[in-house]
Amino acid sequence: MNIYDDYIKYIEEHNYLIKLIENNAPSIYVLFEDVLAVLEYISEEYKKGSKLEADLKDFFDAGFGYLTSVMTDLKMMYEDYFKSDIILLSKYGNIITYFFYVEDLKCHLDAEELLTKNKQKIIDDIQQEIETILVNKLEVSEDLTDKYEAKISKITSTKDNYHPIYTIFALIREELNLF
Repeated sequence: MNIYDDYIKYIEEHNYLIKLIENNAPSIYVLFEDVLAVLEYISEEYKKGSKLEADLKDFFDAGFGYLTSVMTDLKMMYEDYFKSDIILLSKYGNIITYFFYVEDLKCHLDAEELLTKNKQKIIDDIQQEIETILVNKLEVSEDLTDKYEAKISKITSTKDNYHPIYTIFALIREELNLF
């Protein structure tokens, strides 16, 4: 079995949750909508026997890794935090999306060797606070993400050149004209 076959099997196993999120939690679905479109395109090209360019293989590897990571956490949140209540999960969609945004930022900073102990603590504190909100199903204030963003802006700079994976895949999807 290869990574493309693994992807097909993975999608079959997680299709129910993917469709549930797509249909009921669009603010969360944005995390992987474009990733899925690109992965599906590359997977179809592979099935046709097309020769895949190195960049497409790299996109596939990165996208599939990202998808499995996000879906693992989302499935845990859906089943454990929200007892499989998609409406309740959806209610926390924006803050869940922000959780994954800061996780992706932390990975980026680490890969670029810019993740200091101070930066990691700030990000970990934000994620811990979000998890506390989700686990306890607390009310989310209107300005919560603004508060987090103010903290994040203090530890990042425009030189960091950070773009979340889901926005990078939106650009890839656009480049491949997959609409």
